[in-house]
Amino acid sequence: MTSKSVEKSMISDLLENYPDCPQREMALNLVRRGLVDQAQAWVDALKELQFRGQSELFSSLPKTGTRGN
Repeated sequence: MTSKSVEKSMISDLLENYPDCPQREMALNLVRRGLVDQAQAWVDALKELQFRGQSELFSSLPKTGTRGN
């Protein structure tokens, strides 16, 4: 894969698989600047946050006042 196709693939993956969240936006900005390795580190961190239930994936939804729901 060429550098540009890797970037396009990563951007497509981020847009398709992750709702709007700060971590995703950071990764997208890094990819757009050509910093694919750093973007991959953000994606890995996002996956770890998701796994631990600490991601802000649904930050646009109204807060319920309880954690873990």
